[in-house]
Amino acid sequence: MENALDFVVEGGEVNISVHLECHRTLIQVVNQGPAIPDYALGKVCERFYSLPRANGQKSTGLGLTFVEQIMQLHQGELLIANVPGGVRVTLVFTTP
Repeated sequence: MENALDFVVEGGEVNISVHLECHRTLIQVVNQGPAIPDYALGKVCERFYSLPRANGQKSTGLGLTFVEQIMQLHQGELLIANVPGGVRVTLVFTTP
């Protein structure tokens, strides 16, 4: 959520949704803001990697690393993608 809020454009929205699919639960966070540059998409979950924020604040670069590790511990998946008008982060939990 902190990343979504840090990168949302002024007056933009952050939307959270939960989708139940066959044996999967998807939690999605979508913000209206700049796309993640192509060169950074594969790096945003690396420890200490951080993109510049419009507000000038620097992050530790650990948040998405922790989220990815937690998802792996729960046999889940973290998906990050650019979408029209913003970025979508999806947490995929497999349910029995």
